[in-house]
Amino acid sequence: MAAEGDGDMWQPRIVEEGTVPKLRGGEEVNALQAYNRHVVSHALQYTHPYLPERSEQLTSDNVSTAYGRRQFPRLIDQLIVTDTLTAPQIVDNLRTIVDEVSHQEKKSTAIAHGVVEASSDLLDYKDKLVQEEAARVIECCTTLLEGRERLPTCGAIPRLAGLLLSSVEEKVKASSAAAFRSITTGRDGCQQLVDQGAVKAVAKYLSSVLPELPQSETLGICLLDLLKALRSVAMYAKFGCRDLVGVGVLGRCVHFLAKLPPGVTIPVVSADISTETTVIALDVLWHTANDPLARHEQLDAKGVDTVTAFLSDPRDGVRAAATRVLSLLATDLQGRVRMTEISVEPLADALQKHCMTCPVNHKVLVQTARAAAEHPPFRLAFTEAVITETWLLKEIFGLTSIQASFPLLTHENFPTANSALDCMAFFLKGGSDAPGDEIRVPPVAPLELLDSPAEFAFENCVGLMDVLLGLLVNFPVEQHDKIFDVLSMVAEHDPAWEDLVHVNETRTPMVQQEVFERLFDFMDKLKQSKEEARQRAAMEAAARMDGEGQLGPLHDPPGVEAQVIFTATVGGAKEELRLYDDESFVWMRDEGITRQLLRGAYEYVEEAAEVGLLVESAATVAVDGRETVMAAGDDQILGLYEDDFGAAVFSGRNHWTPADVRMVVKQMA
Repeated sequence: MAAEGDGDMWQPRIVEEGTVPKLRGGEEVNALQAYNRHVVSHALQYTHPYLPERSEQLTSDNVSTAYGRRQFPRLIDQLIVTDTLTAPQIVDNLRTIVDEVSHQEKKSTAIAHGVVEASSDLLDYKDKLVQEEAARVIECCTTLLEGRERLPTCGAIPRLAGLLLSSVEEKVKASSAAAFRSITTGRDGCQQLVDQGAVKAVAKYLSSVLPELPQSETLGICLLDLLKALRSVAMYAKFGCRDLVGVGVLGRCVHFLAKLPPGVTIPVVSADISTETTVIALDVLWHTANDPLARHEQLDAKGVDTVTAFLSDPRDGVRAAATRVLSLLATDLQGRVRMTEISVEPLADALQKHCMTCPVNHKVLVQTARAAAEHPPFRLAFTEAVITETWLLKEIFGLTSIQASFPLLTHENFPTANSALDCMAFFLKGGSDAPGDEIRVPPVAPLELLDSPAEFAFENCVGLMDVLLGLLVNFPVEQHDKIFDVLSMVAEHDPAWEDLVHVNETRTPMVQQEVFERLFDFMDKLKQSKEEARQRAAMEAAARMDGEGQLGPLHDPPGVEAQVIFTATVGGAKEELRLYDDESFVWMRDEGITRQLLRGAYEYVEEAAEVGLLVESAATVAVDGRETVMAAGDDQILGLYEDDFGAAVFSGRNHWTPADVRMVVKQMA
């Protein structure tokens, strides 16, 4: 019976069986899913055939849908009593349910009326198309918690596992895989797959089809859904990795990925699906690699080799997934050994090329390098690969890069040895602002060494002074300036200076006369500088206390003449600048109980009648005589500008002292 009409007046019209019903305008009425003989207007709810006065005139297969609250009860009643329905009619019924449950409220209503239980029973139906559609209904309904809660009582999961293993129809396998993927959208569903043995079935199926590539698009989608299910189970379920270890599925997954190197896709599916399959397979390895047994299984299948190849993949998602897997393989000694053999260059290239395009993945790469660097051979090989990239070494290892680069000073390749010397000089100058690996592997003890690059270098680089002096023999003369710079920076640490003197006296390198004379002058100047610093410190310590609670006068170094260029009281504090005839200066700001001192060298610019100051050290002296060094270095050059007081000095790089500190000098005539 069909219904049609104008406005509020609907007139039923009888249509002969076998003819196509048409509207008054001549337009044919399309046969929707699950509509067999009756096309009923929803406005005519009182004439629906499910009412008692109508149902007596119809057989059970005349109507497969209903209206409003009776829709799902009527459909599910027909699914429960299937003796009088043919397979196509059941399929139409199931498809109608799938179409309707796209609405979440209707989905909840269908679950409440038992659609999951009815569909689960149909998984054992003899018709393959019915099995496929029944699995689709379960897939749709298990995205809700109410649907997943009904699975244990109806036995749907074991039946889906049976279809996956025994069915010969690809679409039935794919529908079962899609149902598993839907079930694992929640933690409870993941645990159900483990508790009911479905993970074993999935692992058995994948072991039978991998590492071969899928032979059809349907099987490709089936593989993707199963990998998604395993990824969720391994991540969220208790004992999620238990049924995946020892059955060969992880090794076969590695071999499957080996057939999809960068630039290769699965031919039977689209490029996007192929990429997603690669990413999900890598994620399965990532989540299972947290288990030691699973990690060893991946390593035995040459997982490091396979995953390392993806570090150069142009696809960001694939590269990020490979990095995650490698970060866990690097926690195992077997993985670190293999990474030392094949992963050093790819890892170094990935760190340099993609540091700005994908910051999150870059951080994972940094942690991967740190984990693998716990193996000393990898640490040395990796440092050699990035020895010219001091910014990268600073980020990964920090100040400990001095220790990592030290063995490379004697490398047979001169550019490498020269870069190692540059690297060491870089960290000796600014090592305190390079935190690097805060886990400190290898250990740093005591941690205070990180605040003194020279002391750290001397304590952790055995024979450092001997090696540096030996470089005078192996390096060309034009590179000797860098060697002397490094020697002077390390010699700031008193034990290092004593060791340098001892090495020079007992094992003087066999060098040319010119180099020998320069070495002699260097040692003489360094010795004189150390002695003057010692005397200056002693005099300042003796003069710090002059009366109770006040600092004493500032004493000049011995053997030099001082000229007080400027003195004034600014903000209650005494400021004074002294220039010495050895082209050094001391600026003092005395607040009575504390004193700020800046020391360095000065340069008089005759054309501009100005003094340029080069700060070499800054310190604060407390009333108890203790001196706290605020900064040290040779790169804080102060600028000058004129005002009523003379020339005020300021620093463009003012990190060594508060920003509001000002220094005043008077112009020299």
